[in-house]
Amino acid sequence: MDKKKGTPELSLFPELDPKSAILSSEEIRNMISQGWLIVSSTFNARCLQSTSYDVRVGKKGIIGGEGSIIDLTKESLIIQPGSYAGLLSLEKIKLPNRVLAQIGSKRKPSYDGLILLTGAIVDPGYEGHLLFGLYNASTKKVVIPAQTKICNLTFTLLSKDQDPVLSDPNLLVGDFPSDFVNNMANMEVMPWADISDEVKHIQKLAKDILELRQKYEDVTEPIKLLTTNVSTVSSDVGRLTQELKGLGEKVDKLDDATKENARQLGEAIQGVRLLTSQVGDVKKMSEDHHQRITDIRARLGKYGVLLYIVGSILLLVVGALINHYLFPTKAQDKYSPPAVVAPQSPSTENTAKP
Repeated sequence: MDKKKGTPELSLFPELDPKSAILSSEEIRNMISQGWLIVSSTFNARCLQSTSYDVRVGKKGIIGGEGSIIDLTKESLIIQPGSYAGLLSLEKIKLPNRVLAQIGSKRKPSYDGLILLTGAIVDPGYEGHLLFGLYNASTKKVVIPAQTKICNLTFTLLSKDQDPVLSDPNLLVGDFPSDFVNNMANMEVMPWADISDEVKHIQKLAKDILELRQKYEDVTEPIKLLTTNVSTVSSDVGRLTQELKGLGEKVDKLDDATKENARQLGEAIQGVRLLTSQVGDVKKMSEDHHQRITDIRARLGKYGVLLYIVGSILLLVVGALINHYLFPTKAQDKYSPPAVVAPQSPSTENTAKP
């Protein structure tokens, strides 16, 4: 490895992909022996894993809201519920320009309710101790002694050198940056009692929201049912509309038939009226004729029968005369004897012919 250029020699990684690769424990150990990744004076072989290295808590810590730096070689770092704390790593990092480190959290601190507040990447070329923030999200205080494993690092070999980052002078020598100390001193830490009250308030709000949701569901359920019923009614109304439309067409046809029947009935009534008028006329004529006969009978009186007899005799006489004059031959054949005709000679018969 060329320490001046800050680039590991490719001969150290003959089996790696020249573009990028995660370093194994053997490769990490090899680079540490060359003075890279982790300064050898802060390296511990028991912290080396197959593809990562466990970072430990260093010698200094600070509690949010107090601003006083604690010497962890003399006492442990105690983080109260709902409080913040800051600490430095025991390991000093020294990355070449072609390697970056990724920070991962450990399970044990998270089981204690600690939340690690830090970035996820250590850029190529960085040199110095790592700075971490911690927040105790549990209901109990957490005690952190020095050299406690707090996170792990994985190292990735890049395809080419990157521009190195500037290191903080304080972190380079294992001290807190001054601006970080000021921020921690002025940090307002909420007492756990207040946090508990806020949690209870949030729980109450959650309960109210659940009750409101239940009420909402109680209201929406009938609405859903009503919507379903309205859809059913709308469908029924649609079918009824179609049926009414068909019935309307039938009514129109029936109306036309009724009008035709009314017209024919009117004509029949007109005919009946005319017939009634004619019957009235006939009846009147019959009554007049009857009245005349009655008048004649009244006038004739006792001579009526005699007149009928005389009229009948006259009719017989007239009939006989008509028969005599109109059919005289028949009358002669009936009352005269048959005439005798002499036979004619042939010569006379021929002479008579024209």
